[in-house]
Amino acid sequence: MIERCLMRMETGGLMHWAVRVAGVLWLLALARWGAADEGFRLSGRNTETPFAYVVGGERSWPITLGALDLTAVFELQLRHGDDIVQRGQQVDVGDVQVMVTDQLRLRVVAGPAEKAAFSLHLICRVAGRVDMQVLRFQPAPPERRVSYISDFVDDLIRIAWDGSRRRWRPLDRDGFDQYFRRLQCHGITRLIVWPSPFPTLVNPENYPAEDWGRYAACAQAILEDRSLQTELQEAPGLPSWKWLQMLMRLRLDPSVMRSYAASASDHGIGLSLSFRPFEAALTKYYVVPAFDANGSWLWNFLTLASPATQFHSDKVGFAHYRVLLEQMGQVEAAQLATLELEGVPDARRWAERFRQGHRDLAIHASPVAPIDPASRVLVRQPDATFRLAHYRSIVSEVESKLPAVTGWSLEATSDTSLRLSGIRWPRGARFLWLSAASAAGRTLQLAAHGGLTLSSAAGNRLGRINVSWAFAGDDPEARQTRVAGIATGGQYRTEFQAIEASIALVVKRKLTSVALEDHRLVVDLGPDWSVEMLDFQQPLARQEALAEMSTLLALPAFDEIFINTRSHTQLSGSKGDGKLGIRPILEYRTAGVNYWHLPIDCASAPRGLADHTPWLNRLAAAPSVESMTTWQANEWGTPCPLDDKDFPWRFHRDGAVARGVRRLLLDIERRFPQTRIRTVIPQRSVVEHEVRKKLATMEKPAGGVYGANLYQHIWSSNNHSLAFGGGMARIDLTGLRVEPVYLGIRYLPPPQPLEVFFEACRADLAGRRGSRFRGPLGFLYEAQETLRAADTQATGRRREAIIRSLLAHQDDIQEVILYESADWLYYLPIHDPHAYLEAAKDL
Repeated sequence: MIERCLMRMETGGLMHWAVRVAGVLWLLALARWGAADEGFRLSGRNTETPFAYVVGGERSWPITLGALDLTAVFELQLRHGDDIVQRGQQVDVGDVQVMVTDQLRLRVVAGPAEKAAFSLHLICRVAGRVDMQVLRFQPAPPERRVSYISDFVDDLIRIAWDGSRRRWRPLDRDGFDQYFRRLQCHGITRLIVWPSPFPTLVNPENYPAEDWGRYAACAQAILEDRSLQTELQEAPGLPSWKWLQMLMRLRLDPSVMRSYAASASDHGIGLSLSFRPFEAALTKYYVVPAFDANGSWLWNFLTLASPATQFHSDKVGFAHYRVLLEQMGQVEAAQLATLELEGVPDARRWAERFRQGHRDLAIHASPVAPIDPASRVLVRQPDATFRLAHYRSIVSEVESKLPAVTGWSLEATSDTSLRLSGIRWPRGARFLWLSAASAAGRTLQLAAHGGLTLSSAAGNRLGRINVSWAFAGDDPEARQTRVAGIATGGQYRTEFQAIEASIALVVKRKLTSVALEDHRLVVDLGPDWSVEMLDFQQPLARQEALAEMSTLLALPAFDEIFINTRSHTQLSGSKGDGKLGIRPILEYRTAGVNYWHLPIDCASAPRGLADHTPWLNRLAAAPSVESMTTWQANEWGTPCPLDDKDFPWRFHRDGAVARGVRRLLLDIERRFPQTRIRTVIPQRSVVEHEVRKKLATMEKPAGGVYGANLYQHIWSSNNHSLAFGGGMARIDLTGLRVEPVYLGIRYLPPPQPLEVFFEACRADLAGRRGSRFRGPLGFLYEAQETLRAADTQATGRRREAIIRSLLAHQDDIQEVILYESADWLYYLPIHDPHAYLEAAKDL
């Protein structure tokens, strides 16, 4: 039964939300992807995956769906060709006994001798219907010292997406049953599950009613929009918003995750709840702006972020350096006052026109970047519900409400430079739009890379910003330079992709300057409060994390917490650092030179820095605050600093991250005293320095040297973000029982460099960062790319040798953890793909 769970309440003239949950949570058309037949029946997916029986033991499995019907009659048949050799409720194949139990489960009891694979026919007669399936059986391998990490979304797509018919399969329990049988066939007993930033199982009581109501109302609008459904169905492949809709339905239907966990428990698979402290929203990809009916901006709806994260970022998120400066009492150092443009032809003529009273430029403050009018956004209705609408239908109302920034003056500082002074920037506004305000202004030429510098009322530069072009026009290339809520075809486009498209278009057109015309130069100053990186020194951030963990740990099979550093947090950036210095990425792309991407998330930090004495003392000793407010050369392209001499912002930011995560771990230990807790610990910078030094002179077997830069191809950089990784490396586990996990390696490092790297990492974690835990640790290995290599046999042999060599360090490595399960379970053979570990026992 579907019941609308939103109620509008008026209190003191303010609109509030409440949520009614009757019986089950609000389900939106779940019948379309739920079971078509609710009656008792054989599980339709019994035939997909073999049943791996235990040699010298017994194992049983569910094989039916629907309410148990004891009137059903089952028969097993062993056949040779068309001949039925044995039949009955039990069949013996050698000393392997296969039977259907009184509870209508499939059970296999096997003797100790080595066994082969075989098949049986299963006949089910119930309610006048006869169903038959051919089931496959094979001996299960022994338990392997290998675990898989599951990106649950990818697993769900593997389990439920029917690519040939372009629709979702019913998410019945048998889809999960066949998945966990695959793990049994691999000898895997531990699955580390990341259920997305906003978990796929949600208890609305974890959130204030108003917050949950906002999320549910926005989700409802996206799920119920018929034109979007039609567009998604007609789009090729699996559009992003098709699986994002699936996740929203999961959050509104607890039965699916309960079925998943019950299936894992039934198959003897332990589940670890993976929590990523610094991947809270995936705003690199999925953001839908929400507006009131009159065009006023409300918020960004983040389908993958929890309500507290997206509606209370001021209580849980990192603070921008502007906010920190204000809290430190340096208000003028945070206030935007001056904008300088370089590379402007006839700059003095434009300044003279301004002196004569012409106003050729306009500045607007906006909460969002320019939006593609063909994309969909959320619009709140008078009854407090939401609907999806094409942005073109409200663009006039929205832009008419953007405050114009006036009262500034314009002067030429050179023949090619303009300075806009006396800017009074509205508090909290994130985006500055610079556009033409007159016919003459449309002809004004600006540098293609923006050529823009901001300064504060105190005179310091305000950097760590993004500058890009939002090109006018309806052609696809121009539209790509503007963000989209839900883009055409159910795709996404946030600031990251829009900036990349802006750079690509300038490069393609070989532009060195851009006439303003109807285009907009867009400056992203960064949000006051980050929704992507949570500040765990703040009580609400820890409170919400613990509540969401509790909801999932209450399910069967979930018996461990696994804190992982993996992240997509590297957000948009328009500048890079490298051989050319800190320059626009456009210049690096044009020159064909590699660079370090400088993302805007590095402009924010835990707010505790504002009263952290060592940081305040270091900043006071500097000639200005620009080590905080602007990019520093090599700041992010070098190992995490050991002290605050060269890069104080990064060093003290890392320290604040470490303190926040420690407080989170303390609370987790108190809340879950009997639960195993592990956390991935990146290696400290001393490891990189030591290994690079040795690689610089290490000889290759075939001649030559490996070189220091091989380091970046050894360590698990795909599982790491510099924006916070240094903090995780510095975390203090003193007094805690938390088990560290090696961040590990990726792809196929050569044997000798791998050994040098591991020995350095082992020494780095020898003290376990002070943890009371002293046993062997898990070791992450991002080897999934080897499964798609051109020569899978050669890469497979090297990968297997690497895993054997790692597990040979039994005193230090308990297990190798492979990312991600959707690759390993569907690319590798179904029968004991880790049999190579048996050879290691004989060495």
